[in-house]
Amino acid sequence: MIDSKTQIRRLVESLYIRTLEGKISWSYDASSDSCECEVGEGYIQILQESDDNGDYYTFIRVLNNQKQVIENIYGGSVGSNTKPFNTPHKDYWELMVDLRAMAQRSAIGGDAVLASMLAQLNADKIAMEEDEIPF
Repeated sequence: MIDSKTQIRRLVESLYIRTLEGKISWSYDASSDSCECEVGEGYIQILQESDDNGDYYTFIRVLNNQKQVIENIYGGSVGSNTKPFNTPHKDYWELMVDLRAMAQRSAIGGDAVLASMLAQLNADKIAMEEDEIPF
């Protein structure tokens, strides 16, 4: 049987890797500034909140199919100073911040927008280079 810290670690790392691969469909909720996806028989939410000092932190909420909270996962949920096995992050706090940024970018179509901008800029560059060719 796998202990709960190992399950949490595997879940967070798998979410990161599958998001990086573009295999998770994230949605964004502006009212809660959170990202959400459906996985298996439940849901994952990635939220960002501030503490009493005004410092922001990211955490993951695991929900069942009725959207009841099963678990809140913080960077320390896998043990303090624990380094992820399958990602280059120094700890799970850093991993979850990156995961949230990727999820939000995916949910609001950020990659598609950037790709279209780069395509337009590259097309303009090619057109400019062609205009500079002497006859």
